[in-house]
Amino acid sequence: MRYTAFILGFLLSSGVMAGDAHFYMGVGYDLGGDKLAEADNDEDLRAGQGLVLAVGMDYDVASDFMLRGTLGYKLDAVEADNGEVDLRRTQIELLGYHFFKGGYHGLGAGMTLHRNIKFGCDVDLLCSGTTEADDANGLVIEYLYRTKNDGSSGATIGVRLGAGLEYDFGGNETVDANYFGANIGLSL
Repeated sequence: MRYTAFILGFLLSSGVMAGDAHFYMGVGYDLGGDKLAEADNDEDLRAGQGLVLAVGMDYDVASDFMLRGTLGYKLDAVEADNGEVDLRRTQIELLGYHFFKGGYHGLGAGMTLHRNIKFGCDVDLLCSGTTEADDANGLVIEYLYRTKNDGSSGATIGVRLGAGLEYDFGGNETVDANYFGANIGLSL
């Protein structure tokens, strides 16, 4: 939390917020991470995998530089004949992008913070309940294509890599939650 406050304070004091700001909403899907569970139909629940819904703000500082801050919810669930397992978490991200090729193609990098990480298991004769993991942070690198380059509204398509994420469920059990994913979004 104190890192988020520091970054927001820096942005406010540096005048970055004076650029064009747009509301952002997006959806994506990530793959990867260690296996947490396997259903009887050979589907895996993996720590980095899941559907992501995110909202936030895009700040166009210049035609070739943008900041994006988002709050997202990531969920993955696997159902079997004898029950269900799921993994839910919220994620806060802050990325800076540099655009080239006329302002449509960009590379971004930044940080991600995963909070409220909950692994739910309701499988007959195996488990019942929810296990929580400690907050985790990592690095995100993303290629982003946007349909605008002038600070106006538009759509975005991204391909991303999340690295350095580990979920600690207590004891000696730490799982790799790194991922590779794709997303689409809209800046209004």
